[in-house]
Amino acid sequence: MVPGIVFATRLDRVVIGRRDGDRVIPLLSFKEVSVDPSLIDWVRGKMFVSLTAEGQSGTMDVVVSQAGERMEINLLLDGIGLESVPYLKEKLHLNMAGKFYGKVTLFWDSANINRSDGDIDIELRELVVQPSKVKAADGLELDLPRVQLSGKDNSFFRATLQKGRLQLKQFDLLGEELEFSLNGRVPISKKIELSRLYLKGSFQIADELAKNLPFLFMIEKQKTPEGEYPLAISGTLQKPQIRIGKVNLPI
Repeated sequence: MVPGIVFATRLDRVVIGRRDGDRVIPLLSFKEVSVDPSLIDWVRGKMFVSLTAEGQSGTMDVVVSQAGERMEINLLLDGIGLESVPYLKEKLHLNMAGKFYGKVTLFWDSANINRSDGDIDIELRELVVQPSKVKAADGLELDLPRVQLSGKDNSFFRATLQKGRLQLKQFDLLGEELEFSLNGRVPISKKIELSRLYLKGSFQIADELAKNLPFLFMIEKQKTPEGEYPLAISGTLQKPQIRIGKVNLPI
């Protein structure tokens, strides 16, 4: 970037959200955010902003530049905690904790999604689901006990975006009581929520955890001789369809 007039600012207790009718849904929450935009680029009709966000644990560095319809985003995660992403808790209806490490590089063209590319390489450390109630279907809630989903250095989310197609290369959670693996592809739609899912994988559940999941009887016959449950996810991001073996889950 050409040196020029730059101003920086620091914001405390920042919450980023989106409006849904009469309410605002929090997406991200940080204890402190330092923003450093470039006025010179703005004068030239471009946008360049770098920021550092500090959560209750860890930090996130973001550099965003935009010229016309094309945007470049570089994201560096250094132990940022799940408490900084309240949207996940609301979306999944799960009380979760954990930390993210890694980086995301994205070249996004809003005028032509097929010209969008990028890489995602994130490590998921000490991911835990605290006792929660899971909404499996309208009017049906299931009690979920505490589940350790990952350790300190064994679980990853790795994907590439090429010509508007997301290729999920690796999504592995290797916890003490549950092992989960998923891969596949997601062609990105102009309306992100309508992007279709073509994902397959499997999971295993330790006997001790299975004893605390009485609803497993619904899928017990789907378990393979190796102790795995085959998993397939189709539909769209807005309305996913989950299939375990030959059983469609009511979600």
